[in-house]
Order: sequence, then structure tokens, then C-alpha cells
Amino acid sequence: MRCLITTVLICSSALSGCAKPRGTLEQASEQPAELKTQSLLIATSRAPLAGPPFFSSQRSPVTHFSQIEVSIPSNRDVGTAPYPGRSEPDPEKHILLTSHQSLSGADEFVGSINQSAKRLGTTRKQGAILVHGYNTNFAEAVVTAAQFTYDLNTRGVNILYSWPSAAKVPLYLQDRERALFARDSLAETLAATSRSSLSGYIVTGHSMGTFLVMETLRSLALAKDQRTLAKIDAVVLVSADLDIGLFQEQAEVVLEAGLPIFVIVSDDDQALALSARLRGWEKRVGAVRSSSELGDVEVSIVDLSGVQDSRPLAHSKAAESELFLSYVQALNEQGVNVFGTASEPGLFTRGVLFAQRGGDLLITQ
Repeated sequence: MRCLITTVLICSSALSGCAKPRGTLEQASEQPAELKTQSLLIATSRAPLAGPPFFSSQRSPVTHFSQIEVSIPSNRDVGTAPYPGRSEPDPEKHILLTSHQSLSGADEFVGSINQSAKRLGTTRKQGAILVHGYNTNFAEAVVTAAQFTYDLNTRGVNILYSWPSAAKVPLYLQDRERALFARDSLAETLAATSRSSLSGYIVTGHSMGTFLVMETLRSLALAKDQRTLAKIDAVVLVSADLDIGLFQEQAEVVLEAGLPIFVIVSDDDQALALSARLRGWEKRVGAVRSSSELGDVEVSIVDLSGVQDSRPLAHSKAAESELFLSYVQALNEQGVNVFGTASEPGLFTRGVLFAQRGGDLLITQ
């Protein structure tokens, strides 16, 4: 027991030393005439607040919906998500709140998706649902999701699902329970999104958020809820903090329901190494190098192990590597379908290995 406690303290210390300062959603007193913005539709099982950041770390039995727009600094580096912290909010330096609108329920949420989809002006109207990971408050979830979708230039309807993470480093196990608490709420959000006019959408989870995503999809698949599942083009798991045996059980059911699964991995992910240490060195899904390590599960591996990361934990390469983000952004601008669908394979369907040589990104399939 003493060894376990020591390990937990070491892991918590390492994580807290690298953790971001608590994020805030603030609005600048003055805004430039030409302002770049990013909009997000929000679904959350967090308890609401009267003002910014609008949602707390407390759990809500009811799913709440809203729409948020934030400004994006013109001189920001790709892959960075700056917010004020203790500094004065500055639209030239920070991602800041520009507007927030509460939505009355799932029907108004669907209506807002349809309005956003109509503005796309394309025949195939696509979307994405993003699910954040452990130790994340609502403001951080918004800022990171806005940065990620803006940098990728996805040209679709972007939805953030935020579960009630306690947003405290030592509360790792509590966050896992809170992720389980959010399963029905995420299922409600997926069902509402599938009722919209979107042609299809991708569900992306990060870190502990992948646990929530896979648990929810497995439940929907076991319930044979094809009305909800039919519009999900792909499932993307980034830095998955998942036990391999559990993932095999989840993935078997989800794959049988016709949903392709993409696993974005990196073997130098220090956050996953700490998670594995807490579990007796059991490797996490996000740290594998090939699908063979996952047994007979037929998933697509996107390996970022060879991509350099100057950040201490290397836990968010897919959202923070300028080279990787620029590469995928270019593909999106060219109209290349990266993940595809169950019936139409995408560029990454057969798996892909990335490596970095100086300022160049090398790709092998």
C-alpha cells in the first residue's frame, strides 16, 4: 500500500508540474475591427452557472446545450491555445469569449446544428463531436476545442461535449467515475446530432474522454440503436487512456455496428506512461505502435511517435503539433477525406506512420 501511495504522489506531482494554469473564459473590453472567431455548439452534463465560464465542475442530471463563439489571436502559433490566466485579456494574445447563447433543450440544439449546416454551402454536410479528457475545466475545454477545430479548418459543424471533470490533478479516479456518469448524457447528445440535417459526423475523444466515448458507443451498439449510430462516420481516439483488454471488448461491439475506429498513438506519451504505472505497468491503448498489440481488433493506427513534441508530457500531439495540424489542414482544404466512412475509406483507413526530419513531416502507409 505504501508503494502504491508513493506512486500516486509521484504521478500527481509530475502531472501537476506540467499542468496548465486553470483556464478562464473572459471577454476583452475592446475588440479589434477585424476579428477571427470560432464557433462551437455545446452539450454538457456540467451544472450551469449564472455567468462565465457558464458551467462548473459539478454534475448535472440534465444535459445542457448552448452556443459559444470565441476570438482567435491573429499572431498565435498553430497548436497553441493561449488564455489570459492572471493577465489582462488581450484579443491580440488570448482566445477570448465573444458571445454565449443558452439553448432551451435538445430540439433547439438540433435546430442550431441545422442552421450551422445550412451555412456550410456544401452538398455533404459534416460535423464533429469532441470529448475532452481528464483534469479539464469547462473554460479549458472550450479554448482547446476552439483552437483544435480552427487549426484543422474542418469546414464543418463543431460540437464540444463536456463532461463534469473535477479538474484537479489528484482526482484521477473521481474523474473516471464522472466520465461514467456522463454516458447517458453523451448518448442523448449523439442521438440529437443524428436527428439533425448533418450527412454524417466524427466522434473524437481525448485521453480519459476516449473511455467515455467507447463506453457510450458500446451501449448504443448493444441496444442496436442504428438510428443514432448510422450517421457516425468514424470514431477517433486520441492518446487513449484505455486498458487494452477493455478496449478489445468495447471495440468488438462498436466495429460490428459498422463504425470505423482510428487510434492516434504515440509511444513517448508520458501521461499514459504514468497511467500505466498506476496500473502495474499495463500498457494503455494510446501508447501502442501497431494494431497487433490490440489483438484481433481491426482498427486503423495513426502513429505520431516520430513527431517531435517540446511539451513535457507529449500527451496532445494531435492538437499541438504544428506540422501535423498543418498537414491535416492542407488535406481538409484540398477536400481529401482523412477518416472516410465505413463504406468509403479515407486516407488514414489503412493506418499511417508519421516521422519528423527537421521541419519536414514524413508519412508512411
